[in-house]
Amino acid sequence: MSEIIDLLFAIPTLPGTILLGVCLVYWLLLIAGAVSLDLLHIDLDLDTDVNPDAAGTSWGMTAFKFLNINDVPLMIWLSIFAAAYVAIAGAAVSIRPVGDDLGAIAAAIACSSALALIATKLLTQPLRGKFEVVEPNVAETLVGRTCVITTVEVSERFGQASVESEGAPLLLNVRAPAETLSKHDVAVITGFDRDRNVFFVEPVAAVPSEPPTREAV
Repeated sequence: MSEIIDLLFAIPTLPGTILLGVCLVYWLLLIAGAVSLDLLHIDLDLDTDVNPDAAGTSWGMTAFKFLNINDVPLMIWLSIFAAAYVAIAGAAVSIRPVGDDLGAIAAAIACSSALALIATKLLTQPLRGKFEVVEPNVAETLVGRTCVITTVEVSERFGQASVESEGAPLLLNVRAPAETLSKHDVAVITGFDRDRNVFFVEPVAAVPSEPPTREAV
């Protein structure tokens, strides 16, 4: 056990160990409902025309796309990368310790990072497209339906809710501009922002009902 701990905190392995610890804290908060899966979501627009003066930016965005960072929630991607890095760097250190040589440490970190990126690419490939919250062509049809809050709260900046569907419940990114909603509250979907891919919700009681019609005298 002590050997494993020594490997986790060896200098070449330590960056991955720290990142893995951060990811573990995130998943515990997600289970508790304190954060949402898209907390650090990255949305890259790679369909626009490439500006020749911004070739470096274009290559960087293409690399992000190739590594599936745009197709898998970032925290899932980071968790897989951190685990792969720790496994690769730990195995390398156990075979050949690098000691205090800064050049050897830098080379070990660079090689472990490169191999971890390749492993993460392969492991996340089957997950591409599995985490799309709502298809754009059905988003507007959800307006007017009720949903159940699944995070600790929903405010104007954060929140998720589930909506019953024919298959598995749909998980929506929701915002409540008027007031804060709590977990398990029932709300009504009142609008959809396509640019931000979020739904606006209000408590059921806050949605005005149709006024009663007066009977003819």
